[in-house]
Amino acid sequence: MMRAERESRGFTQQQVAEQLGLPASALAKWERAERRVDVLDLRDYLLACGVDFSEFNARWSKLAGDLESGGNFEVKLSSRPRRDVRPDERINR
Repeated sequence: MMRAERESRGFTQQQVAEQLGLPASALAKWERAERRVDVLDLRDYLLACGVDFSEFNARWSKLAGDLESGGNFEVKLSSRPRRDVRPDERINR
């Protein structure tokens, strides 16, 4: 969902990364859900993309509600399989 917001506004990962002072690889991991995003980092990411945090949160909440209620929604599956992570590789937060 983050990537879609960024791309819909015509920004590249590199542009947003530079604005946030982060490597583009960090943003890529956020967008692929390979790394958790702190709410303050999410807010800054959305601001850098020109996305209103409240509107994003409302859309996310609606999607979560639709999933819980079994409502209609579209799911896009990635063609790239996720890498299995061994327990000793996991980061405990």
